[in-house]
This record gives sequence, C-alpha cells and structure tokens, in this order.
Amino acid sequence: MPEWLLLTIKIASGPIVGAIIGFFTNWLAVKMLFRPYKAKYIGKFRLPFTPGIIPKRKEALGRALGKAVGTKLITPEDLKRLFTGEEIKAKIGAIIADSVCGINDEVTARTLVNGFGEGNAEKIADKASGFISEKMVKAVKKLDLPALISEHAGDALSSVGGIASVIGMFGGNKLMTKLSESVGEKLEKYIDENGYELLCPIVRGEIDGLLDSSLSKAIDTVGLTREKISAFAVSVYEKYVLDKVTEFVASFDIAGIVQQKVEEMSMKEIEDLFMAVMKKELRAIVNLGGLLGLLVGAINSVINIFL
Repeated sequence: MPEWLLLTIKIASGPIVGAIIGFFTNWLAVKMLFRPYKAKYIGKFRLPFTPGIIPKRKEALGRALGKAVGTKLITPEDLKRLFTGEEIKAKIGAIIADSVCGINDEVTARTLVNGFGEGNAEKIADKASGFISEKMVKAVKKLDLPALISEHAGDALSSVGGIASVIGMFGGNKLMTKLSESVGEKLEKYIDENGYELLCPIVRGEIDGLLDSSLSKAIDTVGLTREKISAFAVSVYEKYVLDKVTEFVASFDIAGIVQQKVEEMSMKEIEDLFMAVMKKELRAIVNLGGLLGLLVGAINSVINIFL
C-alpha cells in the first residue's frame, strides 16, 4: 500500500472515529433520558441506568411541573382576572344574546323546558298552577269580603234606579249592611271551599298557553333587544357568578391537578410531548456531539503527525 495512502487513512481516521463516537454517545445520552421506560433486571440484579432518567424521576417531574404551573404560569390571581375581565363578560353576554335572538318561531317554552327532561313542562305547569291558585285563594280571604261588600253596596245599589229608595222603606242602611255582610260571608265561605278547584284549571290553561307560545314572538312582544338581553346576561353573571369566583379559585388546586395528570400519563406520552417541543434542540445536541468528536479527532491526528 502506498505510503501516501497510509498517511491519508491515518489522518482521516482520527476525525471520522471521533465524529462517530461523539455522535453516538450524545444520541445514546438523549435516548437514556426516556429509555428504557422500566427497570431491567438480570435475576435480582437491576441493570444500571434503568429505567431512564425521566421515568425514574416521573413523580418528581410531576411535582416540579405542578409547582411551576401553579405558582408561576397560572396563579389563582390569573384565574380570578380571567373570570372577572371585561372581555369574558362581553363574550358571555354576546353568546347568550345570539342564542336567544336566534330562536326560530317553532321553538316554544314547552320545547325548551322539555329539552332538560321529558315531561318537565307538565310537571312545572302542575306545580305552578297549584301554587298560584292557592296563593290567590289566600289573597281573596285576606280581603275580608263581608266588610268590603258592605262598604261598597250602597254605592252600587244607588246607581240602579229606585232600588235604594225601596230598600230604604224596609230599614235603610241597616238592612243593606246585613244583606251585604250575609252575601259576603257566603261568598267568602264558597271561595274557601271551592276556590282552589275553580281557579286551578283556569290558571293551568293560562300557563299552558304561555308554554305553547313561540319564544321568538314573546321576545318581540316584550320588546327585548339583543343589547338588553346581553346586558341582562352580564348583570346576572356579575351578581351570581363573580361573587363565587374567589371561593372557586381558592379551591382550585392547579399544582395538584398538573401533578396528577403527569403521573397518569404513560412514559410514551411524556416522551412524545418532550420530543414535540424539543426535537430540533435534541437533534442539534446529537449533531454537536458528532462535530466536537470530529474536531477532537482532527486535532489528535495533527498532533500525532507533527510530534
């Protein structure tokens, strides 16, 4: 073999071998971050560097990530600002207003209520009609009908021709008062005994009419605009939701949730997550190992030639 060829091989072998070693060792180091996922054994002896660095420290990784996210990235104050910000309130108002204004003519209150459970509208109508009828009967009883009729009977009879003068011939005001009180007592007793049964079907009919009416027409009838609906939704959110935000945020364990999620992930999922973020960087580290090996090999070859 010619001497020049031997010299060429001698010079080139150092950089090539150095590049291969540098590339391979860095590639192996990157792989050992995640692999193997579980400890490997020969009998009872566990092989060194198994499992990989991240699988071995998975729980510590979960705690560290949870603490970092919960105290640095997403703090309770950040969540509170998210819920109380003007932007989120405006979005809530817009979504609800769009939903209400987008209701077509075929949608009724009965359809909407039954959407949360078949038969809900009928149950609500039954309870509402009974409740309203009962309250109406109690309200009428509080009017003291005998006294009320007695008080206004004179004015009513005086407006009907000569009836008042005829009654006056048979005792005047005393007779009228007795008649009024008697009528009032009987009417009060009748309402007490039969008012609920009389009112309930009537009230139920009115409620059924409301349930079967078009929601869009009802909205137009009461003059609700998109702006009014949005403002009402925002006011309800501010009144009933924002008061609970502090309590809600205080009970929101961000660090614990992140830690639990990390612990529930498989090592393959964690590796894929890391590689999705750091694939280019890890590849650059492997290539850098090859480059450094090449440089070290070249320097070593030069030293061997001239020394």
